[in-house]
Amino acid sequence: MKPANRLAGSVSRRAVLVSTAAALLAGCGDSTVLSALKFSYDFALGEEVENPLTRAQIDDNPYARIEVRVGKRVFAVLVLEERAGPDLLWRSADNRILQTRSWRLVKTANLPTDIAGTEFVSPDPLAVGLHHVSSGTQAKRIVDFRDPVRYGRVVRSRFDDLGIRPVTIVGRTYPTRLMREVNHVEVEDWDYENFYWFDPATGIVWRSVQHVDRSFPPLRISVLKPPAADV
Repeated sequence: MKPANRLAGSVSRRAVLVSTAAALLAGCGDSTVLSALKFSYDFALGEEVENPLTRAQIDDNPYARIEVRVGKRVFAVLVLEERAGPDLLWRSADNRILQTRSWRLVKTANLPTDIAGTEFVSPDPLAVGLHHVSSGTQAKRIVDFRDPVRYGRVVRSRFDDLGIRPVTIVGRTYPTRLMREVNHVEVEDWDYENFYWFDPATGIVWRSVQHVDRSFPPLRISVLKPPAADV
């Protein structure tokens, strides 16, 4: 596999993003490209923005919720709408939809590019439980995209345990381990990294950084309040 993308962008990458967006916004009429550029520009730049919710507000609310960021901005807070086994359907107030399976993104709706479906050829280490997975574990999945339609993208991945890395989410610190997933999309020659901060006892993923498509930055997903069955 080729070297993967890094979590943080440099100042030069930001300059490229701004200049590219300006050029394309001036001369491009493709709605998918424009949507992805606006998504990247609006949320990947600027100062870190704190979640307006307090820990007390989160704990007092009965509904499971996640926070989604792109870059440094809070993109949306999504509420658990439906659960079917390991599949959780999350929806935001502006109708952004994420479907997770064992905390992996498997479907999305109303993003610049959406995942139409995910099927594992080999067992997904997240479904096995990352607390049972060792460095070097490999997996293979098939991902379908829409807008534009791209079916049958084979993604090969390798997992690397990066050790104890506590994570803090709205005033609460969790003693998590960090797992890196190095991915390669064969037909598109695209390499990228996903990251998962998981509880070493239960395997629950409290925070993750997951890519949807190469056209916009990854989503940083933090669990504000997990479903009752998962704690």
